[in-house]
Amino acid sequence: MICTVLMTKGKSNHFVDYYYKLKTQPQRKLEEKYFEIWSYETGKKETSEEWRFFARYHLQGCLSIIERWVESNFAYPKDSLTKLILTIDTNFDNIIPQ
Repeated sequence: MICTVLMTKGKSNHFVDYYYKLKTQPQRKLEEKYFEIWSYETGKKETSEEWRFFARYHLQGCLSIIERWVESNFAYPKDSLTKLILTIDTNFDNIIPQ
């Protein structure tokens, strides 16, 4: 979801508006959406407590990276940031419990 937003062509202000809307949502709502996507992608319906810890770590890490990018007034190139997040996501997928 986050990478999709980063890769969308458009004005930076649109991204900032979307980011702040996302950031102000309650943590629980973000986690529910995360598990909904995970359930759809994996076909699994149950999530363990351990997996919930991984999910929170993953969500907060992604939001922190994007927050740093916004605070720097988008100084880091969008394509490079997208690659960075994709690299982290790929490696994260290798350690989460299946």
